[in-house]
Amino acid sequence: MIKIKKIIIVVLLIILVIILLKSVKEGYTSCTQANSNCQTCTSAIINGSSSGCYWNPYDNKCGSFNDNGYFKNCSEIPNPLPTNPTNSNNYNRILHRLI
Repeated sequence: MIKIKKIIIVVLLIILVIILLKSVKEGYTSCTQANSNCQTCTSAIINGSSSGCYWNPYDNKCGSFNDNGYFKNCSEIPNPLPTNPTNSNNYNRILHRLI
């Protein structure tokens, strides 16, 4: 009976750790602090140095990774924004130019 309780506790702890790891994306000392606008995001100073933050104008979010829809320079953001960035030829052309 005690072995079964220990196994159940271990399984529940593993599930809890998996849930926590999936819910945590970026920490407090990251680009997520600079979420007010593009200029604030791309010129953010994180931990005393210039950041590598990228702005996503579609979601108005700042992130540490250069994923689809994120831009390092505010001047590179297309105006007007494509309505569906993943299917837009203009969006894909700009991304290929950045890469």
